[in-house]
Amino acid sequence: MDRAAFLRPPLIALLLLPVAVECFAQTATTQLGVAVTVLPACEAGAADGSGKLDFGTLDFGTHYALNNGIAVTGQPHAGAIRVKCASGVGYRILMNGGGSGSVAQRRMRGGTAMQPIAYNLYTDAGYSTIWDDVSGVSVAANGSEQWTPVFGRVPAQPTPQAGSYADVVTVTVSW
Repeated sequence: MDRAAFLRPPLIALLLLPVAVECFAQTATTQLGVAVTVLPACEAGAADGSGKLDFGTLDFGTHYALNNGIAVTGQPHAGAIRVKCASGVGYRILMNGGGSGSVAQRRMRGGTAMQPIAYNLYTDAGYSTIWDDVSGVSVAANGSEQWTPVFGRVPAQPTPQAGSYADVVTVTVSW
């Protein structure tokens, strides 16, 4: 075999190599979308998906006289606090003093003379701990909707003028 015949196939391959590389020299560029949705660790308020922070009204009912104390326990959509957090997230519920500005001396006002009716909100059914805006109630979330009841009490007191009495308490849920 002569030397030229022996080198011919590798030389042909070498000559074709740049042509092969030329075939793959084109590129195309585009974009890849990347996304994530981060949900809040907790949600509080209405369970209807409206996003409203609404816990309903803790209603002491209708009475002719206040010479006996009145007690009420908040229920879902009626004075209980709804919170739903991811499992393991701790949250705290605080309540301010309402219109009186004092958690120790909450007052509903009403009637034609805007007379006060003393009341308070408690963290327990024994009415031993006033629900305040410093310590409040701490809860460990379980990943499900949790309703924390509010325990309200109107102590026996002189009966004021007939009328509707109300107060608004600010509830703060933090996590």
